Amino acid sequence: MRRKFARHRLGVVSLWVFGVIATVCLLADFFAPYPVAQRSSYISMAPQRIYFVDADGRFSLRPFVYGVDATFDRERAQRVFTEDRSDRYELQFLVRRGDAGLRLVGVEDGGTLNLLGTDRLGRDFLSRLLYGGRISLGIMLVATLTATVLGTVVGLVSGYRGGRFDLITQRVVEVFQSLPDLPLWMSLSAVISPKASPTWVLIGISLIFALLRWAEIARQIRGKALALRDVDYVTAAGALGGSTPRILFFHMLPGVTTHLIVVATLMMPYFILSESILSFLGLGVKPPMTSWGALLSEAQNVGVLRFTPWLLFAGGFITVTVLCLNFIGDALRDAVDPHSSKL
Repeated sequence: MRRKFARHRLGVVSLWVFGVIATVCLLADFFAPYPVAQRSSYISMAPQRIYFVDADGRFSLRPFVYGVDATFDRERAQRVFTEDRSDRYELQFLVRRGDAGLRLVGVEDGGTLNLLGTDRLGRDFLSRLLYGGRISLGIMLVATLTATVLGTVVGLVSGYRGGRFDLITQRVVEVFQSLPDLPLWMSLSAVISPKASPTWVLIGISLIFALLRWAEIARQIRGKALALRDVDYVTAAGALGGSTPRILFFHMLPGVTTHLIVVATLMMPYFILSESILSFLGLGVKPPMTSWGALLSEAQNVGVLRFTPWLLFAGGFITVTVLCLNFIGDALRDAVDPHSSKL
């Protein structure tokens, strides 16, 4: 399986790209140039450029940025930012300033470093993307683990027990599979109190998503369990007096593990998109927290698209992450299938 996955070049590249995105977002306190609550007087400023060659053509080993001058354009009724070539600020690495902690990159005192521009409140957009990615990926991880564990337990027990228990369980599964996604998201998100702590809000949103997808996993694992309960080693374990939990989790679960990995990987993009849609509609993560969907919701009017198009970078992060997860899932599916001829 490992060799077959390694031959899937698109899957390997996607795994590396997703690993970089997840690592940078997880360690946002180190990689983000500024704290998430940082604000400046440079509101809706375009992304700054990094230079190695100054205006006089002299090369510098240490990258630098120029200062920024803000003027007000009366015709367009907006601020205009221009580079001040007389002020030069060098980038610094492994910077520790005040209570901000250790940062990978910073700039000399008096300068600004906004590689992806700023938002309408003057906050560094790159920093908000990294902190928002940590929230989005955290929701995806919790929802995936919850749906996988619940669906696996229900599917294994239902397939192994059979009979009336299996009949009742599958009717419940069908009820959950028939529920429409968007109306249920809106209804359940309204139950979450706006005064709840950020941790409970994230847990609540994750459970909402898991509630809608555990049934799909349970149905698939139930089919695997029906085939595994009659194999010789499972029958022998029962004849030797093995308890039901031991048979389920020590003998049958290893037989569905590879399938679970593939299903969970292919389900991750659904949770990323679900969180983005819910936050885009204003029903997900609430300020002061942020996520990729919440950041994308700030770019939904024409004025923002015209004057601050860099706010669409949040959509780019969502697209790249979802594509990477889909390619990883496809590569895992082909690597697990012994009859696959694609690799």
